[in-house]
Amino acid sequence: MMKSFYTFLQDSPEWFTTGCPIDKKELVDKDMRIVPKEYDKAGRPIYIFKLGKIDPRIMDLAEDVVPVDDFYLEALMLDDCVAKKGLCVIVDIANFPWRVMKWLTPHNIAMCIKRILTMPIKEYRFHVVNDSFLIHAAIKIIWPFLPQYLKNSVLFHFGNLDGLQEHISKEVLPHEYAGNKEMDFDYQQFIYEKNSLIAKSFKINRKMYLENVKDVKCNKMNKK
Repeated sequence: MMKSFYTFLQDSPEWFTTGCPIDKKELVDKDMRIVPKEYDKAGRPIYIFKLGKIDPRIMDLAEDVVPVDDFYLEALMLDDCVAKKGLCVIVDIANFPWRVMKWLTPHNIAMCIKRILTMPIKEYRFHVVNDSFLIHAAIKIIWPFLPQYLKNSVLFHFGNLDGLQEHISKEVLPHEYAGNKEMDFDYQQFIYEKNSLIAKSFKINRKMYLENVKDVKCNKMNKK
C-alpha cells in the first residue's frame, strides 16, 4: 500500500498538501470535518464529513478541501487503531451545495478514489446520512467509478438514523444524528495540538520525498 501511496504522490503531487493545519486555519475553523473522541462499535475512529460546510464559490477542491482532509487523516493515522481497524466516515449530505457538482469530473473523482485507496488505512465504513435533492444525481455520477470494495463499504441511511445506530452507539453520536452525545470539546483543538507532528510528518514523508525524486531526475538528465 505504501508503494502505491508514494507512486501516487510522485505522479500527482498537487493532490497532497505539504503544509500544516495553521496554514489553513480559516478553513479548519469552518468545521467541514469533525472528529469525535469516541469510536464506532467495531472500534474504528469516527470522521464526520459535513458536505454542507463546503463552499465551492470560495474554495478549491485540491488547494482547500483536500488539505483539510489531509490534516485530519494524518492526525487520525497517528492512532494505531486506524491502521489496525480502519476508519468510520459519516458523510453528512445535508445542505449539499449544488456548486459541488462542478467538481464531479471523471478526473477529480478518479483522483479522490485513488487517495482513498492508497492511504495507509486498513478499511473504510462510510455512512451516508440526511438527504439532499442533488445527492442522488451526484451518486449516479460517482458510483460507476467506485471499485466493488468501496461500493460494499458504503451504507446509505439517509434519514433512517436508527440504522446508523446499529453501527455507532447512540451514546457516541451527536444530537444531530439522534444520539445522546454533547459535543463539548473544541474540534479544531484536536488538529492544532498535532500541528507540529503533522508538519514534521509531511516534511519527511512528502516534501523531502518529492525533493529527492526531483534530484534523482535531475541527476539522470545531467548524465545523458
